[in-house]
Amino acid sequence: VKNGDLRVGDGVRAHEITSAVDGGSLRIGGTLDASGHGVGSIVLSARDELALEASALLDAHAGALAVDSRGAPIDAANRARIALSSSQGTVRLAGGASFDLRAADGIARGQLDINAPRTGETSGDLRIDAPAPLNIRGAKSVAVNAFWTYQPTDANDADDQAGVGLGGG
Repeated sequence: VKNGDLRVGDGVRAHEITSAVDGGSLRIGGTLDASGHGVGSIVLSARDELALEASALLDAHAGALAVDSRGAPIDAANRARIALSSSQGTVRLAGGASFDLRAADGIARGQLDINAPRTGETSGDLRIDAPAPLNIRGAKSVAVNAFWTYQPTDANDADDQAGVGLGGG
């Protein structure tokens, strides 16, 4: 979605789910189902607020285990992935929101990434609001990544200040 806000409820089902709102907010109030035979992936991003309601379930679990020729589980092939990002707003996670990243053998291999802007350039705080417990199943890692976006003050000098030369000869 280029402009405006988007609210997603139940009924989204695909092995890989990606939803991006370039010019507004994204709100999830139901089940996003990327589960299946193998693990799935869910990537959600918004320019402004990204919100998961208490009824949100992001499901990327696997029903079967990917194994090598000797029958040993392949970690990478059994790693469900969920990524949540807001580029300029707040990531809001209501208590009770659920994430299912389970591998078929019950071993935690899943990866949950939450990306949110800092509240200030040198601030140690970031724009995440998660006031109550979440339900996270099957995650081996939960990464919270904070960032700050810099804008050049003078577009003509931006490349020179960064030490990058443009042009050819």
